[in-house]
Amino acid sequence: MISSVVVAGGGLSGLLAARYINKLVPTVDVRVFERRSRGNYRVDCGEGFIDFRGVLSRVISEVRPFIRSEVSESVWRFQYDGGTRNVRIEHDDFFWIIDRLGWQKKILKDIEGEVDVVFGEEVEIDDFSCDLVVDARGPSYKVGSAVYGVYEGSFDSVLGKAVFDYRERLDGYYWIFPMEEGRANIGYGGFGEDIGKKRLDSYVESLPLNIDSKKKSGGGYLDYTYYLKDVHGKKTGLIDRRDGGWIARVGDAAGIVNPLIGEGISGAVSTSYQLARAIKQNDLDKYPVWVKKENKHSISLSMARLRKKKYSRFVERFSKLDGVKASHCYSVPKFMFRHPIRSIKFLIA
Repeated sequence: MISSVVVAGGGLSGLLAARYINKLVPTVDVRVFERRSRGNYRVDCGEGFIDFRGVLSRVISEVRPFIRSEVSESVWRFQYDGGTRNVRIEHDDFFWIIDRLGWQKKILKDIEGEVDVVFGEEVEIDDFSCDLVVDARGPSYKVGSAVYGVYEGSFDSVLGKAVFDYRERLDGYYWIFPMEEGRANIGYGGFGEDIGKKRLDSYVESLPLNIDSKKKSGGGYLDYTYYLKDVHGKKTGLIDRRDGGWIARVGDAAGIVNPLIGEGISGAVSTSYQLARAIKQNDLDKYPVWVKKENKHSISLSMARLRKKKYSRFVERFSKLDGVKASHCYSVPKFMFRHPIRSIKFLIA
């Protein structure tokens, strides 16, 4: 029986884990340790909530007040030696740009008095003797990186859209996420090389948009090793036994970032909820089973592998998704059921 839990990391996945555990198993003593001080508390994220995992219903009411913009369509641009190909995917209440920091502060307020949150203290997993330590400190393996800026200007041409811009010789993609009116989050996420802020600045300058100024910049690391081994053959596990207890990983620490586009917010919701559910059932061995069921991503996974092997075929296959709804792309079986003819063309491309 789990009676004491320490959460190392007070980002989104750590706060969600603490709140879900407190809600589902209120008898458990939960403490959270966040390395940043309360005054320096921040997020480094593109803030795109793309519900690949089907978890939106768990948080929809609390996230709605923090929506910066709703994306009705994503445009995927693929540049290669033969030219440029655009693919459009429709989004049906599926893709939001959110104020993630505002949401996290709301969670902090909600758990105040119920969960002890300590700011300004960086901790190690071995520092604690408790039944369960939840690792929510961010990527376990730094196999990718992202840089971004928040820009002010005129973004009418991309209003209601999200742009993903792929280049043949870059192991990643640029993004343009419109936020509130007159602002956009523009960045790059790469699985391999560290692109650096100068190259991002060059990309921003090349855009046919009226951009006035940069108001914020940031960056961080990406970890997709729950799905794919990194270049050193490492693969993240969700849970391990240790002397006198357990270690569980949630969110980015679990390597749960989408391997194709780097989305991790829905992964934070998925892992934190399933961990709390396993604690309630008094069976932590079910945690990885439930996470696996909710995080198959068969299309994203196959496309991420193809992206690394052969870019031209990756573009050709992705083009078969043009015009479909994003919610039909959770998995190959679902896509085949919704689009039988197109799915054949997709699989043989």
